[in-house]
Amino acid sequence: MNDKFCYFPLIRTRDSELRCFEHLENDVLSCTLPVYELTRSRKTTKDPDGAISKVMERISNIQKNLPFILDLTASELYTNAQIKDLLDPNNGYSEWQRFVFNTYKDLNIIPVIHVNEDRTQTDYSQLCDFVLTSPTKNKLFAIRIPIDLPPTEITYLFEKLQAALTQVGAKVIVLMDAGFVGKNISVTVELFTGFSKVLDKYAASIYKKVMLCTSFPKNVAQGRNEHEDSFRIYEEEIYQKVKNLVADIGYGDYCSINTEQIERAGGGFIPRIDVASTDGNSFSYKRYRQSEGGYVRCAKRTIEDTRCYTDLKTWADEKIQEASAGKPYRLNPSSWIAVRMNYYIKTRVLLRKTN
Repeated sequence: MNDKFCYFPLIRTRDSELRCFEHLENDVLSCTLPVYELTRSRKTTKDPDGAISKVMERISNIQKNLPFILDLTASELYTNAQIKDLLDPNNGYSEWQRFVFNTYKDLNIIPVIHVNEDRTQTDYSQLCDFVLTSPTKNKLFAIRIPIDLPPTEITYLFEKLQAALTQVGAKVIVLMDAGFVGKNISVTVELFTGFSKVLDKYAASIYKKVMLCTSFPKNVAQGRNEHEDSFRIYEEEIYQKVKNLVADIGYGDYCSINTEQIERAGGGFIPRIDVASTDGNSFSYKRYRQSEGGYVRCAKRTIEDTRCYTDLKTWADEKIQEASAGKPYRLNPSSWIAVRMNYYIKTRVLLRKTN
């Protein structure tokens, strides 16, 4: 892997997120190293468990030969028996090894080294065994760690991990995950910089340090204008402050998804179109009930609002244009989450390239 990657987005592999990535342009994908948090596929009568093979097929069609980081969900909403088996730490996470290095050996996967929630010395021993017993051709791993992990535990973990990585001549991408963050960005900046400082001692084994967070609200319109408004997002501001304090920090986020957001496919929703500002600091939305014009009116108002919307020539722009002409792309929130993400990702790549 080279250093061409400027954006490290984390996505759960639900339908809306995958649909977004299926419509990213090649020049965007080529400089993006996504972190796929593997979830079950949509449950059906023929597939009540939601087989993860369906998700992996979609990821394969998106990434082709491009590298990507593969993680596993711990959310009870999106897991199944297959994923739980892959998280079994026994024998150095042997099931995870078979999945990554045998079943999907033809994909360019950077596997996540798993840290169990009930972190113990035994867990760290199995974690190191995963590194030590992986195929020798694998020289790059990733590890995703919550940003509030105590410094003493970070130190203990990386003492063990560095010894294993050194033994096999491998390195690790460290995903420093803050999850959802509020507007008190100084606290988040302090956590990222403090975490990074602890990691400085292990620089020889670290390929890249990447920040991850999201401030996208669970309820966009709460406390705001019902139909049209803007709101701040803080990922970009946090990144700009952190990168002034931490050398060579990678930028990652949740692609405009709240950590608790649940995909809704039924009725009871109000059509809404969101677009990110090109400076990376805010979102604007248009929100109208079906009786008030629905997605058609949302799209027309989005295009008319030239202060907030710029045509970036993406798949998302095409869908907004089609809707404004009276032919909206599907009438469910999931599809328009994909549109929002698609536009958002393009703004992030453009920001990183200009920076």
